[in-house]
Amino acid sequence: MDALPDYAAPQSPNPFAIASLILGVVGTVVYCCGSFLCIGWLGFFFWLAGAICGVVALVQKPEGNSKIMAWVGLALNMVFPLAVIGLTALLMGMGVLGELTKQM
Repeated sequence: MDALPDYAAPQSPNPFAIASLILGVVGTVVYCCGSFLCIGWLGFFFWLAGAICGVVALVQKPEGNSKIMAWVGLALNMVFPLAVIGLTALLMGMGVLGELTKQM
């Protein structure tokens, strides 16, 4: 039997892209659920490791699904910490404004 001429073997996914995606999800869950147990700060380390894995995965020039996983993992690992920092700054600013208006 003749092999199909246009058939290419499927490429294995990039392990750094998979790690970035998994660490982003785990970091988000640990931050959200761990806040009740005072271990939410551990989510930062998952996000940091996931961001590093995402950058490494993108530097290795992934193709197909690995590229999508690397971008999604990197987005998960960068967007949530920035949102947490932004919301914290916003709430602290609102608290300062509330205290300033009480004094006037």
